[in-house]
Amino acid sequence: MPELDTLTVKEAADSLSVSERTVRRLLSKGDLCGHKVDRDRGLKEWRVNADSVSARLHAVSRGQSPRETRTEAFREELRRAHEREAELRRVLELQAQAIGGLAGRIADLEATIQKLLPPHEEQEPERKPWWRWWR
Repeated sequence: MPELDTLTVKEAADSLSVSERTVRRLLSKGDLCGHKVDRDRGLKEWRVNADSVSARLHAVSRGQSPRETRTEAFREELRRAHEREAELRRVLELQAQAIGGLAGRIADLEATIQKLLPPHEEQEPERKPWWRWWR
């Protein structure tokens, strides 16, 4: 299933009004952001970052160089990575709090169980004389 924020090479080529070969070359040079995904029978295909394509379109319309376009695309990708990291840190913090609360609850339940159980007397196991071990 394709990701929502990525495009196929053909879709990116259509958006940029260039050939698919040009899109692959831009990906290889780093002028577009993307990654390869597994396809059938071990083949791989490119998925192009939609924001990268959009940034390139805007840059071309403003007359920016490919290097400036690439820098903007990387900045945007880095910003999204930082946002995702912050989100994951919040989730981890909430999970740690939940685990701490559950650990306290387990200790309370164990104490309650110990109160409800009858006292346990330590009994030594019945010992057999040494000559009965062979029977």
